[in-house]
Amino acid sequence: MIKTFVFLAPLLISFFSVNKEKPPRSRVRKKSGFTQQIIADKLGIYVSQLKRYEAGTSQPALEVFRKIALALNVSADMLLFGENGREERDFKP
Repeated sequence: MIKTFVFLAPLLISFFSVNKEKPPRSRVRKKSGFTQQIIADKLGIYVSQLKRYEAGTSQPALEVFRKIALALNVSADMLLFGENGREERDFKP
């Protein structure tokens, strides 16, 4: 589990970074027809925390990220990379 988190941590940091081009975050939630309150209740977190995730000022733990994907019924790839999916330009070693 720790090895998985260490591997995925840079991806989560990349996704929730304020300085990068922002992936869909709140757009996915809105497209699914959910309010922030509904998603926060499903995740068991405060709305203020969800707002920070969507704004990019805070990063969810891996387990919370998984719950977000499940609550929105989308893949983790969709949350990380957007509708176009992974592209070679997204990977910079």
